[in-house]
Amino acid sequence: MQLAILDYCEDQFMLHVVAPARHQDPLVQLKMLFSIWADWTRELFNEPHSTCPFIKALVEFNCHTDSPIHTKVTEQHNRLFSYIKHKIVQGIESGIFHPELDAQCAAYELYNLYLGHAIAKNTVLTEHASELFKRNIEHLLESYQADPKTRSVSA
Repeated sequence: MQLAILDYCEDQFMLHVVAPARHQDPLVQLKMLFSIWADWTRELFNEPHSTCPFIKALVEFNCHTDSPIHTKVTEQHNRLFSYIKHKIVQGIESGIFHPELDAQCAAYELYNLYLGHAIAKNTVLTEHASELFKRNIEHLLESYQADPKTRSVSA
């Protein structure tokens, strides 16, 4: 049952977060992805204090490394991380991001900002958490750009 729930949640994430964020420009796509991702569980489940089911499963089964649930949710997190990294690589290759940007490091930074947001939004910063998250994403993406002054793209 839990595996089926994780599959369903991944399908919903793809449909409601990844698909609407698709764009030719990797910078625009990343901005849109993180903007939609910021509140996806609240929007999808119509529950203001809902949390990410993938993070819940990862935390709950973190010590059960031989569990099929741990394997599944780890694979899901790794796929998402690889997707973010791929978009950053596309940005580097197209000249949007600085050529010396470490795509692995940048993806890790962005991904972990979401993880922190997912926890903080229901604990310390409920009122303005999404705004702060989105501003931080914008700031990071701007810092990755080859020449942020000449390129101001908003989603």
